[in-house]
Amino acid sequence: MVRGSSHLVAAWKLLRFDPGTGSLVPPLQGTELTAVFQDDGRLVGSAECNSYATTYEASSSSLTVNSLVAATRMWCADSEGAMAQEDAFLQAWGRVTAYGIHENRLELAYAKGITVLDFILAETPERNAE
Repeated sequence: MVRGSSHLVAAWKLLRFDPGTGSLVPPLQGTELTAVFQDDGRLVGSAECNSYATTYEASSSSLTVNSLVAATRMWCADSEGAMAQEDAFLQAWGRVTAYGIHENRLELAYAKGITVLDFILAETPERNAE
């Protein structure tokens, strides 16, 4: 296994996720959850209220995300349900075993191939300049 796949290494913005209900739902209005896969095997991002960090290993289609090793623990009072959403989002990472990239979309799935996290490639200043 390699630490990072060149297609996976990017900044991603969450479109939909499974908060443990078996259905994909969008994030709460006004919130933004992100994931940044780095080529050194680190995964960092924002869960809206707090940032998180862990490590990952990827092959051509499989993905192992290790337990979250760091997460700030600030209370989020800006949006009703934001803390519950954050907890469900962070727990979803533990179910990921595979990934697929189609154009600017990243789908993370668990063992049965069912999508648990669905991201879109984030716009970055470098990408906007192209």
